[in-house]
This record gives sequence, structure tokens and C-alpha cells, in this order.
Amino acid sequence: MNSFGFNVNAERFVLVGSDTQIAAVCSLARKKNWPLFVLGAGSNLVLSKDIPGLVVQLGSASISYQSVGDRHAHQYGSPDKSTSNSSLHSRQSEAVDEAAIVCADAGVNWHQLVLDTLDNGYGGLENLSLIPGTAGAAPVQNIGAYGVEFCDLLDSLDAYHRPTSRWLTLNAADCRFSYRDSLFKQHPGDYIIARLRLRLHRHSPINTSYSGLHKALLDAGKIQPKHQDISRAVCQLRRQKLPDPAIIGNAGSFFKNPIVSADKAKQLRKQFPAIASFELADGQFKIAAAWLIDSLGYKGIRRGFVGVHDRQALVLVHEGGATGEQLMQLAFEIIEAVKTRYELTLVPEPVML
Repeated sequence: MNSFGFNVNAERFVLVGSDTQIAAVCSLARKKNWPLFVLGAGSNLVLSKDIPGLVVQLGSASISYQSVGDRHAHQYGSPDKSTSNSSLHSRQSEAVDEAAIVCADAGVNWHQLVLDTLDNGYGGLENLSLIPGTAGAAPVQNIGAYGVEFCDLLDSLDAYHRPTSRWLTLNAADCRFSYRDSLFKQHPGDYIIARLRLRLHRHSPINTSYSGLHKALLDAGKIQPKHQDISRAVCQLRRQKLPDPAIIGNAGSFFKNPIVSADKAKQLRKQFPAIASFELADGQFKIAAAWLIDSLGYKGIRRGFVGVHDRQALVLVHEGGATGEQLMQLAFEIIEAVKTRYELTLVPEPVML
């Protein structure tokens, strides 16, 4: 249940399929004084030891469509019933308005949700194709790729607030989104996200601002690409850059790109002319973490059965037989090396337990 493939055990484990069950297991954990950890797909997780208390996984996996005009629901499955991701087969919905609110349970596989919205004619999520994990985990990390972030598309979400034992409906502003950050990451363990609602449109603008994506589309002869074309190109790019967790254990990009002021970026460029940086809308600069790691000779390096991927310096890998602690030691070694050389602090993306 973790994409790195580290062999650890949960003291207790429960699969829940409804809001009532979520509240019940939280109440039980509180009464028993058990630590509680919510597990998604395990694709953004480094496990270094057995997990005490209770591990909860959300199994509900339905998708429904509501046209924005009349709010008439076109629903597939019950949001209060546990279903497998295999039930999310391709289908065409009834005629709906140009815009829709797409409601997805937390247990829905994220990429399957992207494909489902595209199959039903709605754009917006195509740049986020093939990102591993569940829909419920997407807001925590504020997932983003190829010029699009999750927060750009969220209408609202339902979450159980454990400290107050209350159900809350939060909009995007409530979630305090920023680069790979959110309210849920700032207060780990306080919220259990049960479902989310995304506002999508049949004619949403195509985003090809990322140069690599633009080039891939041109190479494929897609001069005026459609949403499906974007999704296919993104999938191709991700498969070229990132190893398949089914073949070699990994969690995708392991480090966040440091964000610095314009003055700091100018100083870095003066000291290291080849450094890769990108100006953001607010005038700050994003420094490419992959460039920093690669420049220090870490791409392809091995420390026993863990290492850095030989084609993408942002990806740490586990070849089997190692522990999460050994991978964390490599991560901290890289962080220290970057800090010593560039006076920049790399922050890991995965949760490390």
C-alpha cells in the first residue's frame, strides 16, 4: 500500500465507505487514545517504521456530475457506498450544460477521475493527467503539473474536522492553498477529506504554457490541440521522465522547487550563471530543484538499494530490499549538499513516517 514498496505494518487498519463510518472510527480512536493516520494510495509516502494506532483508508469511489445551470445531478454510484475504482468505466453522460460541478469521493483514483471528466466532455484537468494518488489526497498537496494547479479548479470540498468532531464544507479560499501546500498540510491529521467538487467547462482554455508540453504537441502534429490531446501528451511526458512504481519504487518528484525573491535569484544567477530559474507571476523566482541536485552529481547515484533516478534527479528510487530510513538518509544528504553549495533548502514533498 505504498509506492516505494517499503515493508512495514499497521497496528490496526480499517477501510471506511461512508461519512458515518468516518465519524465512527474517529470517535473510536479518540476513546481508545489511538493515533490515527489516513492513507490514500500511498504514492506520496515514505514509511520507515510500523504505524501505531489506527490506519484509515477511504474506499468510497463514486463520481457525479451537476450542471451549473440547473444543478440537476447526473450521478454514477452512491457517494455513501464503497465501490472499487474498476467501476469507473468510460461513459458518456446525458446532455448537460456547458459547465458542471464534478463531485468525486476521496477514494477515487485521481487519474481515473481525469479520464472520466474528459470522457464526459469536460476540460480543465487534462494537464494533471497521470498524477498518482487519490482524489482525497489532491487538495492536501495542492497537486500541480504543466502550468495547472488543483486549487485553480476546486469549487468546494467536504471534510471531517477531528478536533471539533464536525463536518465542514470548505471553498478554495478556506483551504489556504499555495505552492504544494494547504490548510490540510499545515494541520496534519486534523481533517479527513471525504469528497471534493471541481468546477469544469466543456470549452475551458487550453494551457500549453509549459514549453516541454508545447513541443510534444507540435511533434505530434497537434497545432490546435483538444483537451484529450493535452492529456495524452502529458501522459507521454510523464512516462518518459518518471519511472513506473510497479517496476521500481518511487513517489514521483521528491523535492519541492525552492522559491526565492528576485534579489536572491539575481545573486544566484551571478554566482551560478547556468542555474535554472523561472519567474513567477508575483515577481518571485522558482529555482529548479532537479538542476541543483544534478549539478552536484547525484543523478543516478546509488546508496545500496536506494538512489536517485538516472533520468530525473528529482526522483528518489527504491530497488527493493532497503528501508524507508535508508531512503530518508539519502534525502537528508542531498538536502545538506544543496544547502552547503547554494544556501537553498530543499523541502521533501512526501510525508515521511
